[in-house]
Amino acid sequence: MGNIDFANLPKEVLQVVVLGLALLGGGGWAYVTYRWSPLADKIAALHKRIDANGKLIDGARGQQADLQGTMKRLQEAQQEAAAAGAEFPLVSMRENINAIVTMEILMGKYGVTVENMTVAAPKKTESYVELPINMSVRGPFQGIASSIAALALQPRLYNFQDVSFAGPESDSVLPAKITMLLYERSL
Repeated sequence: MGNIDFANLPKEVLQVVVLGLALLGGGGWAYVTYRWSPLADKIAALHKRIDANGKLIDGARGQQADLQGTMKRLQEAQQEAAAAGAEFPLVSMRENINAIVTMEILMGKYGVTVENMTVAAPKKTESYVELPINMSVRGPFQGIASSIAALALQPRLYNFQDVSFAGPESDSVLPAKITMLLYERSL
């Protein structure tokens, strides 16, 4: 192969070569501008969407794992609540009255008298009902403490809160306000 001498080529051939190069360059420019560049932009946009969706999917997988853990803990808690509910005796109003009478008898053994008693509105939860009973009692400090301890040893569930003592009326008599809680299984 030899060298091409462009200076000695006929004018028509040079015009065809220049025209061919111009068409090739213009066609290439048009292809890149109108065909390749929009496709490249679309491809880049799709890659961004794929990355964003991948992050969303990874986040959803993490949430799914958290949800499965939470569901497992919820099922365990429901099983524990069912087991606790099975152990929690179903109590009737008559038994609540018997519990109050038992409380008064035990307090009387320790020299404590119940002066006033009011039943507050019951508080319902998912597995039990809490029945608060507000009492005003009077007696020796040791008698009040011993009667609360004796009630705590009963087979029935008693709980005490808001125990407050007023100033002593005499050497052996002390007024107190007590909230006793009775519990019964919720149906």
